[in-house]
Amino acid sequence: MSGIQRQIWDHDVVRCRDALIERAAAARARPPAPGTQRGVDFYAAPALREVVAHSLRRFKRVHGRVPALDGPERLTDKLYLAKFFMPIEVPTLADKLRVGAAIPAALAAAARPLPTAWSSPTAALPPDDALAPGVYWLKAAFGSEMNLKIDWPPSSAARAAAGHAAGLWLARPFGLRWGEWWYATAAREVLLCRHLGDRNACPYDFKFFVANDRATYLLVTRYPPDSKRRTRSYYDVDALRAGVWHKLPFQFEGSPNPDVPRPAGPAALLAAAEAIGRGRHAVRVDFMLAPDGAIHLAELTYCELNALATYSPATADAGFGRPWNVAQWWPGS
Repeated sequence: MSGIQRQIWDHDVVRCRDALIERAAAARARPPAPGTQRGVDFYAAPALREVVAHSLRRFKRVHGRVPALDGPERLTDKLYLAKFFMPIEVPTLADKLRVGAAIPAALAAAARPLPTAWSSPTAALPPDDALAPGVYWLKAAFGSEMNLKIDWPPSSAARAAAGHAAGLWLARPFGLRWGEWWYATAAREVLLCRHLGDRNACPYDFKFFVANDRATYLLVTRYPPDSKRRTRSYYDVDALRAGVWHKLPFQFEGSPNPDVPRPAGPAALLAAAEAIGRGRHAVRVDFMLAPDGAIHLAELTYCELNALATYSPATADAGFGRPWNVAQWWPGS
């Protein structure tokens, strides 16, 4: 990159940063609802300026632009702005140990959180006889992409590797530098969840994006048994309301998007997602299905891939974002 190109690059980021900081000052004059917080409330002014600048640079490196502040349409732009301006309940229900609290009482018989067998604020795993033999997932309660599959009881090498991974997760803050501040309100704990199905089962994740109380799209992901690459396939929720299982012609760049078998009871999944998302401005509701068809709420995600997802065709970004009305919390809409 030439010096002139870098100046243009930096100018875009600085201009956008300064505009966001100005709007943050105005937003602070209007406190959010009790029990909720925004990024502009969480970060002190100097830290907010630094985090906004850092996250804008990451955003522009991926997308080649800064987010639109006036009349945003793209999903990635709205997700970026939501990190700092959308009210989110605190302590966060993105905490994997608290996610069950997001399930309404009327839905308790139809959906449940993933079965957690153990949790701890330290990296040391429990004794071998503390858990029933089987397959588990070691996870961090306070972030994403921190998962490790473990056969129980573990070998000494597997136990050491898991303890090392858990120690690394616990030692570093997650999300603060790029604006996912809500994870800092989660429990600083690691946990073990039972694997759904037999050891070689690779269940699908059904991830509904719910905005303004209505699901707008479904992302189905999976790690196939013969690959370390996650598949990502998008499905049409409006078709699903009509009883049709229809894959959208969109692709998350770099990920395979195979056809996914129609799950049992897709209408129940959709209804559960909208019940859990109701009353929240926008959230991705992530489910897994047990072999018996039981619905398990895996987690809530407020900023999918930290607003850094890229799509093919690129018009999918606006297609996913357009149904989400952000006027309640974003003054530039």
